[in-house]
Amino acid sequence: MSEHRAEWVGVTEIGLVEALRARHRAVAVDQAAEVFALTELYRRRFDEDTARGLNGSVAGQWAAVEAAAALRVSEAVANACLDLGLALESLPRTRAAFAVGDIDFARAKVIADLLVNLDPELVAELEKRLAGVAGSCNPAKLRERGRRWITAADPDGEKERRQRRTEDRDVRIRGHQDGMSYLDGLLPAAGAQALAARLTELAKQVCAHDPRTFAQRRADGLVALADGSEHLSCECGRDDCTANTDATAGLARRALIQVGVSSETLLGLADHPGFLAGYGAIDADLARSLAVDGRWEWIMAAVEKAVADTETETDAAAVAEVTDDDPDDADDPADDAEALRYAWTAKVSGWVGARDGTCRFPGCVRPAVEADTDHVERYDHDDPRRGGRTVKENAAKLCRRHHRCKTAGENGLNGWRVRQCGGGRLVWTTPTGEQVVTEPEGAKFLWPQPPPVAPKPRPQPPHVYVPRPGDGIVCSSSSMLEQLRFGRSKAEQQLVFLLEARGVKPARRQPKSRIVDTTDDPDEPCPF
Repeated sequence: MSEHRAEWVGVTEIGLVEALRARHRAVAVDQAAEVFALTELYRRRFDEDTARGLNGSVAGQWAAVEAAAALRVSEAVANACLDLGLALESLPRTRAAFAVGDIDFARAKVIADLLVNLDPELVAELEKRLAGVAGSCNPAKLRERGRRWITAADPDGEKERRQRRTEDRDVRIRGHQDGMSYLDGLLPAAGAQALAARLTELAKQVCAHDPRTFAQRRADGLVALADGSEHLSCECGRDDCTANTDATAGLARRALIQVGVSSETLLGLADHPGFLAGYGAIDADLARSLAVDGRWEWIMAAVEKAVADTETETDAAAVAEVTDDDPDDADDPADDAEALRYAWTAKVSGWVGARDGTCRFPGCVRPAVEADTDHVERYDHDDPRRGGRTVKENAAKLCRRHHRCKTAGENGLNGWRVRQCGGGRLVWTTPTGEQVVTEPEGAKFLWPQPPPVAPKPRPQPPHVYVPRPGDGIVCSSSSMLEQLRFGRSKAEQQLVFLLEARGVKPARRQPKSRIVDTTDDPDEPCPF
């Protein structure tokens, strides 16, 4: 046994996890002390400069340079620490949590970045919520959750901030080594997701024998877009390859991006946040603009099962209070042929993706559109009636990596276990026995849920549409339908067609919708 492992002899796995947490907390305390010391250095240099008559806009400007030289770090690192320290002076809860190690540098920076340029009253409200959940989620999940809260609480401000931020868009290329370069930049969310979807489409133009990995094909696809070919040639070298055909070469088509938006928001009757797959919450104005000329993939108007207070933050300490309720419908789906077969239908897979938003493994923010639809209770291939039914109540989105992790746990290889606990919530049990609850965070949960019991509707003429719970549509007269049909945008006209198809006369054909399944990675099969 090496000397590096000798100190852990006799320590249990739970003890190792606790030691890891203690060390991480100690590092966070040291990080906070470093940030606060640098901020104090800046304040003293600022006071000295202003005492000499320097303008406040440049006073203290060399403090970061001084710190970078003392610590032997780059000025960018010193400036990042200083920016955080100055921001925390107006965020007392976050500063206090950082000082004692409850949150680390990365999560403190996420909170500071999220709350910059917000109204002070909104900052006070949101900081309390963010600081309260920061200790139970990683930085990426914290940022996603904060964006959603800010978009819902301040839709007008979010629109203005997005418009200002758009001016910072840029793409940069930096030389690396070994004949390679880095490409990075800042793009509008919708454009970035369109690019990502297009690269995935290009990567799938080749046959299964292409020697490149999926990531390599996406990189080559970007070059193909740049050189004008807009086509990825297969490199399998086989005479019978059917991928390199004239029918596919040069066919550029619009990439599919998924946007979830409530019908009230689409009609301009509300400003609930929208949901952009691969990004998260977006302001209502952007969601409407994306929908106007969009290629509609799927529309979900009704929330089939309302989940009370989906914004409640549940962590491991609250698992004991979660009750196991039966999410099944009144009619047992076990007798349904679709519930007994292994493959998921496109309809159910799309519904689950809209509900979940991201991979449902703790802390993962991989978009649901890039994830597998998994049976939470394992599908019984020998006798499907014994468990693991193929119904949405038993479904969750898991990225390929965490899908394999769950499968390994089911086979007794790593100790991870998971179960449903109602309302789309999952309870994960770690290898050391801790429990973590993950909540669905997709498009369904960005706008208010319908009441559990709908009021009895009054009699209406047959040509009038009567809203049902969850439709999210305020439309009670044929005159409004006429206004929508002839005086509104293309997206709103499409919505009218949907209303007519649900009972408004004269009925018109509902626009065809389709689900494009992009979850399969050709490089590796689905584990189970």
